[in-house]
Amino acid sequence: MSSQDGVAATLVRYLPVDAATWENIQAQGKTKLETLKPAREFFDKNRFSVPRDFNEFSGRLSANLRYFQSNYILLGLVAVLYSLITNLWLLFAVAFVIVGVRFISTMPPEGPVSFLNGKLVITSSQAWMALACISVLLLWFTSAGTTIFWIASVVVMAVAFHAGFMQKPLEDDFGASV
Repeated sequence: MSSQDGVAATLVRYLPVDAATWENIQAQGKTKLETLKPAREFFDKNRFSVPRDFNEFSGRLSANLRYFQSNYILLGLVAVLYSLITNLWLLFAVAFVIVGVRFISTMPPEGPVSFLNGKLVITSSQAWMALACISVLLLWFTSAGTTIFWIASVVVMAVAFHAGFMQKPLEDDFGASV
């Protein structure tokens, strides 16, 4: 058993995702990683130029979005990771929500559960409501909404700039002439 299989088994145990869904996620991720274009090609400054008009810009945008799709997804993931690393309170809030969801999903759906030697007795629906209230407050205090809009804005602008100003890939030109 490889270390990746061990990580997958651990994640399946702690996240409420069935094994088939997790295998599908892994297969999709592996496919996207295989189609990742090299950095030399992605950052080729010789292929950047200002488009003549909006039609050329939109043609480049469409072709490059298809061609560099995996690179753009990676750019988005890097922006999310950067946001979580630079805002540790947000990282704590996201971890709290994930752990809370996992913990409450393991509670029995019917009947109360006692905590603190019977001093606190709650049902799963009360726990879901408490988690929702605490999560909203935590995410509000950590500026999660602002962070989401920042990530979306930065990634959309970077992708639009890169895809619109980079010349179409050579594969597109050869495919159109055949």
